[in-house]
Parts: sequence; C-alpha cells; structure tokens
Amino acid sequence: MEDSGAEKRNDPLPQTHQGLSHSKAALEDALAGVQRTLASPVDSAQARSSLHFAAANLLDRLERYDEAFAQARLAHQERHVQYDPRRIERLVDEKIELFTRPILRCLARASETFDRPIFIIGMPQSGTSLVGEILASHPMVHDAGELNWIAQIEHSLLERSPDKERQTLDLRRCSLAVLDELASRYLRPFIALNPQASRIIDRTPLNFLNVGLISRLFPDSRVIHCVRDPLDTCLSCYLADPGVGHEFAADLMALGHFYRQYRRLMDHWKQVLDHPIREVSHESMVEDPQSQASGILEFLGLPWNSQCVVRQPIDSRSVGRWRNYEKQLQPLRVALQR
Repeated sequence: MEDSGAEKRNDPLPQTHQGLSHSKAALEDALAGVQRTLASPVDSAQARSSLHFAAANLLDRLERYDEAFAQARLAHQERHVQYDPRRIERLVDEKIELFTRPILRCLARASETFDRPIFIIGMPQSGTSLVGEILASHPMVHDAGELNWIAQIEHSLLERSPDKERQTLDLRRCSLAVLDELASRYLRPFIALNPQASRIIDRTPLNFLNVGLISRLFPDSRVIHCVRDPLDTCLSCYLADPGVGHEFAADLMALGHFYRQYRRLMDHWKQVLDHPIREVSHESMVEDPQSQASGILEFLGLPWNSQCVVRQPIDSRSVGRWRNYEKQLQPLRVALQR
C-alpha cells in the first residue's frame, strides 16, 4: 500500500501553500465545467470517479458541504473498491508479534551507519506533505517524495519466503549480510536522487507499517510521525481522490477501522522500539509553524534556516474541518470508538 501522491494537493486543503487565490466565480466556472463533462459520455468508471472527486473538491471550497459529500460518495461508488478488515488486522497482529522487545534484542541491525534518510509517516492526509515541503525549503534537505521502496523491499523478500501466508517479513531469518544488502538496495538510488543533500526525505505515509524494518535497516535514520485529529484525517481521506492501496478510504466504517489499526501499531512501535521518532501535530503546525519547524530541524541535527519560514499563512480551515460534515460522519464516529 502506498500513498501514490493523493495527498500532495489535498492535505489538508488544496490552498495550503497557494493562498485563497480562487474567486468564487472561478470556482463555480470550474465546477460547471466538471458537471458538463459528467453529463456527457465518459470512457471509464475511473474517469467518472476522478470527475466526481474534482466536483467534491470544488464544492468543498464553495462551502456547499452536503453536495461535496454526495459527490465523494458517488466517486467511491464508481470504483467498487473492497476493504478487507481481517487482512489488515492480521497484518498488524503479525508485526506486533514479530517485533517485541525480546525479539528486537536478538535481531541484527545493518552495519553501515547512515543518517541521511528521514522517514515522514502517518495516516494519509495527516500533514506529511506539509512537513515535507517545509523541510525541503532547507538547503541541506531534499524531498524525494513518496517512494514506497521500503514496502517493495519487504514484498520482494516475502515472495521468496516459504511461509506464503505471512504478510510481514520475519527478520529473525535475515542475517547481517542480508540486512546490509537490503539497506544498500534502498540507499544507492536514494542517495543518487541528490548526492549533495545532508538529509533526504521519504514521505510515504504508509511506511508507518514498516517502522520496525526501518529501525533495523537504518538505525541512524530519523522518523517524523505526523498526527492530526482523527475525524479531520479520515474525512480528508474520504474526500480526496485515493491512491493505489487506499482501499480503506472508500467507506467511513473502513476508514475508522483502518485508523484504529494504525494507532494500535504506532502505539506498539513507541513501546518497543529504541529509535528516534518525533511526533508532529498538524494542529500545532497550523498554529505555530516556525516553532514546529525549528523543533523538527533540531531533532534532525540541522541548523535553523530562514528559508523554512512559512511565507503564507497555513489555511486554518484544515483544523476542525469535520464540523462542516458532522451529520454525515456518524458511521465514522462509531467505527473510531469500537
């Protein structure tokens, strides 16, 4: 599962770094164009779905929230995506089972000390793109985007595993030589993205699933965990055009279930891993971005740079966004409370 770029301009609202530059008339013209296209024959369900998401986004900006939510529902219905809660629960169970303190004490770590990777993780729509963009303003930092290479490395090894039912790599079977080879497989193209950068960002949100593996492959790396109000996070996932692997975003009950599994796993990582992880609140980033940026740079061992100052106010409407959709979110509330 990967983020595949769905967050880049939907998190938390599309105007975050562009200002509220679109007039109401321009938004209404754009909406009319989308509606005209939807009224004509559209080649595929995928294309119709994307158009419905575009309409939802425009209606949200126009503060026509009931209509926006209805368009998002139509968009998801076009895709017929199925979410398997038991598979996700089993995946999280396996990771909790395979990464315990006693097992971690016995696991090897890759031998090369290397502190360039920065992994920005969290639920999609939790503010990972915002943090990545602010850090990428620093002259010593390069934002490589959402790479999904960690998950691909794990998957390639699982394909060769004798236990075909397991979804998580059992690192007890991996020697130091194997871990060094895996780390090198990631690092060679990673460094090539910008050899001069002191730090390089991999901001694949769903790497939260692989923090245990990251801690073994890159013991000197830093992990930034972005958090946001669960209702705002899940609503923004529902309203955004999802990427590959975002089956959980197609339904409010599925979103609530997936969010609970995400928190369960992150709580486990915090309990068992001796690895530098900094939690960054989206609400705090909106309230005081300079202070938050300064703290993150200190965590990364980088000097303050004035280029990291946010030049335009971050749209505060991304905080408490769920209140605009309160009457539609009862299924999500139920799912989050289970």
